[in-house]
Amino acid sequence: MPLSSLLWVLLTFTFSGYSVAQQVTQVQTAVPSQVGQTVTLNCRYQISWTMAFYYIFWYKQLPRGEMTLLIRQYSEHGNTRNGRYSVNFQKAHKSISLIISALQLEDSAKYLCALWELTVLEVMGKAEQNPQSLIRESPTASGP
Repeated sequence: MPLSSLLWVLLTFTFSGYSVAQQVTQVQTAVPSQVGQTVTLNCRYQISWTMAFYYIFWYKQLPRGEMTLLIRQYSEHGNTRNGRYSVNFQKAHKSISLIISALQLEDSAKYLCALWELTVLEVMGKAEQNPQSLIRESPTASGP
């Protein structure tokens, strides 16, 4: 098999946020694959609050260091898709997999999984900035 048709997908994981209890881990270091195939990259995480809202991001880092956001998953939504990129989000298992379909040579890169846990202050700040989205009309009957 020619080397040009073999892809090496390197994985690097990082985390961000305001809490020391957050953690993102991965045991895969390289995933050999071929052009046209589908590859799955796995990421497990820990959060500091049981009732926390959070985002998980998948980034692609090119050899020169440029970072590209591939896909973002919100903790309260179902699986996300963005072109050839999709995720298998398992909130109960604290696991998210990035699925890259129809691999291309340009997919040879490092992939990073990042976690951003929203704090109570951040959630309150968002509510203050956009209060109309939280206000719902009451179904009670109005008087004469």
